[in-house]
Amino acid sequence: MLPRFVVHELHDIPNLHSSRPPPPPLAVAPGDVRSSDAGEQPGGLDLRPGPDGCWELLTAAFGESGSVTVRAAPVRHTVPTVGYVVEEASKRGRLKPELVLPLLQRNKQALADEWGVRDPRSVLKKVAALGAEEELVLPDGAVIRGSDAVGGTRRGRKIAVLGDCCDASPCSGIAAGCDLLVHEATNAYLPQYGDSGGLARLQRETAAHGHSTPQ
Repeated sequence: MLPRFVVHELHDIPNLHSSRPPPPPLAVAPGDVRSSDAGEQPGGLDLRPGPDGCWELLTAAFGESGSVTVRAAPVRHTVPTVGYVVEEASKRGRLKPELVLPLLQRNKQALADEWGVRDPRSVLKKVAALGAEEELVLPDGAVIRGSDAVGGTRRGRKIAVLGDCCDASPCSGIAAGCDLLVHEATNAYLPQYGDSGGLARLQRETAAHGHSTPQ
């Protein structure tokens, strides 16, 4: 069985490579409709850039209670090309079990008698759900405050994926502060394997073809 997918099309991608003319638009026959035999499903969108020149592709649920956003921005290549940034929304802080468990263990018998909780560790989920200003009062009167038991909000992770390009600076705005950067490097100057002409020449030729070097 083929996996199902939806195609979203990015429009108005600029041609940033000054030395090459833009490619001609793809010819689409009137009434041309994609076939679902290959797994494509209806619902694809025509996406156009916002005021900042970037595309907002989607925001979707991710994990138990988070979300992830995918954006795109143009990069310089010999054909209109974009780079992608995938970013998680900020997440709740982590529970501090080293502060909470001693209080729960101290109330172990009372939790069983009064709350019907046999294992004090099962209360950790309730503590983790506390808001910063919320409290949980244990049978012995001990108070667990959300602001004490749960750490501060954590910044979501960000990944930038930059394909073929010789200049990715137009992506710098949405990719700033990324945790992982994936960048192509098609050509490397390796004289030990027969390359000649010098690094500067290789870099010029590589950039002329819309690519990058590791240097």
